[in-house]
Amino acid sequence: MAECRRADIKPMSVPPIILAAVLAALVASVGCGSKHADDAAMPSQDVYVWQRVWTPPLAGALKNLPINGAIHVLAEQWQRGASTVTVEPDFKSLRASGHWVIPVIRLHGSTIPPPEAAQWQARLPALIDRWQSEGLSIAGIEFDHDAPSGRLATWRDTLQIWRAALPPGVSLRITALPAWMDAPADLRQLAESVDGFVLQVHAVEHPRRGLFDPDRAETWVRQFSKSQPKPFQVSVPAYGSRVALTADGERIVDVRSETPTLSGLDPDSFELIANPEAVQRFAQKLAHDAPAKFTGIAWFRLPLSNDRRAWSSTTWRAIVHGERLNANFIVSTRPTEVDGVVNVWLHNGGSLDAVPPAAIRTGTSCTAADGADVYRFSQRPQPRWQRHTHRPIHAGSAVYVGWARCSRPQESFDVIP
Repeated sequence: MAECRRADIKPMSVPPIILAAVLAALVASVGCGSKHADDAAMPSQDVYVWQRVWTPPLAGALKNLPINGAIHVLAEQWQRGASTVTVEPDFKSLRASGHWVIPVIRLHGSTIPPPEAAQWQARLPALIDRWQSEGLSIAGIEFDHDAPSGRLATWRDTLQIWRAALPPGVSLRITALPAWMDAPADLRQLAESVDGFVLQVHAVEHPRRGLFDPDRAETWVRQFSKSQPKPFQVSVPAYGSRVALTADGERIVDVRSETPTLSGLDPDSFELIANPEAVQRFAQKLAHDAPAKFTGIAWFRLPLSNDRRAWSSTTWRAIVHGERLNANFIVSTRPTEVDGVVNVWLHNGGSLDAVPPAAIRTGTSCTAADGADVYRFSQRPQPRWQRHTHRPIHAGSAVYVGWARCSRPQESFDVIP
């Protein structure tokens, strides 16, 4: 899909949340895409950069982004006591991307006392000035705050304080939770203080219900469209998380989304992964039948080559482009220094991060073998490597299956789905 960038539009000449709707219409009218799984136009698509430390893989991931919208970048984290954690992004890489940028301020805690809100108010103009001075086209500012439904009125009052500090023409958007629709009057009043929302439909329920449910997400999106009057995007997941619960399974004690996958798990922790095919169907359904005021998708978060819990860049890009997904597992061997012994590898040559085959049968000339990592070797009911984890293999990646001693130099190995 050709990129519809915003850099050629005068910064802040149009409220960005409205601009997203205009871009979505332009995408549909000029066909800013190709190789779609069907002929329906994909909506405007943004992406979040949520890392607190910028690394070379992150800078590399910003090159040739497949999105046609803005980059939402974690800029600061505000905490109780008016303390602040400031993220220093790679402004050069952001500028070179050619996309609009939305600084995001993450607020920790469920309440924001008025004195602290007033202290933070002065930070907003300085933050925007700093980012604009680096040559970035700022498409408004965003606040990410998990306000309880019963405190939406307080959140509205706080936003009004902060909005007064924004320079003219800088729009204000906030993330929204489905639970806010339980307070419809407060939600409508809150909408009067912002230019738009980003509705989060992932990681908003108890982990036992999973990271993302496409049916419930669609219900929330359509309800949200009717519950408030402002334009909104929908934040969808492109990642996984490790979650640890208390012994009774009721409370969350730890969530990790950017540490190595499926290693060193304790008995009360488990992995949640957003299914790429389910997310793609959800996004395409919204593209086919968009509800009122829906302006597009905001992907959370940008996949990196060293982020094992995020989707692979290959899978994410295929979904953004609307391409059909497929996994294509191929077994290959590599000789070792020991005569007759080969290392066996499984490569995912498709476009979909997928759970590997259940088993791989050894060749008939193999007399000994052992497994490693994803597979364990078993002699019964017949010699094979048996999968012992459901960890997906990234598209374009390979995993070490194990070794085998075989008398035939070009032994074949059968994949058992």
